Amino acid sequence: MKTIQTIKGTELRCKDNLKENFEQIPATLNNYVRFGLIRPNDVYLYTLLMQYDNAEYGYAWPRIETLQMDCGGASDGTIRQSLKRLVNAGLVRRMKSKLYPNKMIYYVDLPLTNEELKAIVPEKSKTYEEYREKMLDRAKMDRERLNQLV
Repeated sequence: MKTIQTIKGTELRCKDNLKENFEQIPATLNNYVRFGLIRPNDVYLYTLLMQYDNAEYGYAWPRIETLQMDCGGASDGTIRQSLKRLVNAGLVRRMKSKLYPNKMIYYVDLPLTNEELKAIVPEKSKTYEEYREKMLDRAKMDRERLNQLV
């Protein structure tokens, strides 16, 4: 059986303590995950593309192999599927470079607001709200059951 190494962290609160070497991601990205438009791993790839985004050029151009290594050895297919979801969700625009025809460039866009996203995918929003209500009802029933035991 493989043993998992436990690492003692800094025990410092991350929020408001970062001064350099960090990426700030929009909280509205969570709505894309909630509505099933992208997966949690896609958020990581989105963040990597943000890191590779060059302000001078206005886009990122990492190779698929670079993204594979940065994602801990993810397969080529995993990276390509994740990119496809990000493109389909309107979070990333992918196109061929005009300077290097065999090179892809990526424009990393801001996510839509929750209201804008709900207007575009109302059925996914409704499905999420139904799921959320179900989970809240379950939590309420669990609390009531616990109170009966106490």
